[in-house]
Amino acid sequence: MKSKRIAVAILVLLGIIVCASPGMASSREIKWYSYEEGIALGKKLGKKIFIDFYADWCGYCRMMDRSTFKDASVVAILNRDFIPVKVHSDMEKEIALRHNVRALPNIAFISEDGKRIGSIPGYIPSDRLVKILEEVKRLG
Repeated sequence: MKSKRIAVAILVLLGIIVCASPGMASSREIKWYSYEEGIALGKKLGKKIFIDFYADWCGYCRMMDRSTFKDASVVAILNRDFIPVKVHSDMEKEIALRHNVRALPNIAFISEDGKRIGSIPGYIPSDRLVKILEEVKRLG
């Protein structure tokens, strides 16, 4: 009986270790890149680039980080089909100006060849963002 409890305890511990491993965590979180990394990787891998422009003072940006960007569907699509990039608008003003960012939060899409597809200002809930991502993914 005692050996059975020990075996169960070992299995539980192994399960905790496996679930806490870096590989598992990354599948539940968006792998964000810097702007330069993202642009280069997008061209190299032939993937569209998703850019999240944000600032620390922006309440809706924090809301998107806490909800939209934690949604499993959003995480899966961004990690699988896009190169996700995060740009702090106050610290990287030149990049924000180049993309005509006038309001936050703001997401922008860049094609595989580096051309601007478009942008969407404002808070976007996860269900709407999934639809947007699916549409952008289908663009030639």
